[in-house]
Amino acid sequence: MLFDEPIVDCHVHYSKDAWNFISPRQVIDLFHRLGIERALVSSIPDKGTQDLYDLAPKMIIPEFMPYKVFDDVPSWFGDLSLVNYVEQSLRNVNCIGFGEFHLHGDEPKLPHIENLLRISRERGLFLHAHSDPEAVVNLLEHDSGHKVIWAHAGLSSPPRVVRALLDRYGDRLWADLSYRYSDVAPGGRLDRVWGELLTDHSERFLLGSDTWINSVWGQLEALTNHSRRFLAQLPTEIAQNIAYRNANNLFGPPA
Repeated sequence: MLFDEPIVDCHVHYSKDAWNFISPRQVIDLFHRLGIERALVSSIPDKGTQDLYDLAPKMIIPEFMPYKVFDDVPSWFGDLSLVNYVEQSLRNVNCIGFGEFHLHGDEPKLPHIENLLRISRERGLFLHAHSDPEAVVNLLEHDSGHKVIWAHAGLSSPPRVVRALLDRYGDRLWADLSYRYSDVAPGGRLDRVWGELLTDHSERFLLGSDTWINSVWGQLEALTNHSRRFLAQLPTEIAQNIAYRNANNLFGPPA
């Protein structure tokens, strides 16, 4: 059995490598076919996000990724010329979030990164962080006004660590479940520990596919059905929270 209500996919990339693989119209049509009502999108470069937003502004929730090319990902925070580009972009680009970005450990405390975080707060942007637990804490402790989506729910962080941070930061921290579906429901069967965590913090989790390479676009239907399968094993209200209510509370209701 599958959860049969619309969902919001809160981790989508439409980067340059995908532009000749799947067109903007095909992306939107695929979302419609899979029951993906809205999608949180970022891209390298930002043009991919804006192309989707221009085509379907009621469906696409745009966020800004701080990279011009994929090679920027591991070292962007140390390249001051790129940081300056990001700073100017955050002041002008059409977005409601900053991310997905990659920061670890104490990197959020770097002065030039603190400046970017200040700019994002002044613009009312949420942060979408691919980070270890230490960096998530540093992001949240940096400024009480920030809201953070923890990409991949920590990726390899065990449920007890995810729970501890959600307990600590309450409605300032969300976690998207991209790349964790096989942990949440191995073989499609809801894991007991993850099921308890999703139930106890049902207002803090979001779905996500993470189409970071073209092969994931080809897997999007299977990923979406995997999420629908474990959602169907949760109480209806909890499933609805994770599927779309939490996203709509965070980003605002659909237009």
